[in-house]
Amino acid sequence: AFARALSSGDIAGAAVDVFQHEPPSRNDPILANPHVIATPHIGGASDDVITMQSRIAAGKLSEWLGRTPHRDHQ
Repeated sequence: AFARALSSGDIAGAAVDVFQHEPPSRNDPILANPHVIATPHIGGASDDVITMQSRIAAGKLSEWLGRTPHRDHQ
C-alpha cells in the first residue's frame, strides 16, 4: 500500500530506515522510487545524536526517579 501511494503521488515522498523485510530486496519498489530516501536504520547514529539521546534518556529516568541529573558533562 505504501509503495502504491508513493507511485500514485498520494504520498509525495518519504525517508525510510526500516522495511517490512530486512534487508529489503534490490527490486523493492520503495527503493526504486525516485522520491524516496532510504538509509540503514543506524543512519542517524552520529556522535551528536547518541550524546543528545543519552542526555534525554538520563534526564527522563532521573525525573521518573524524582532526582536531578548531574549536569557536569554538557
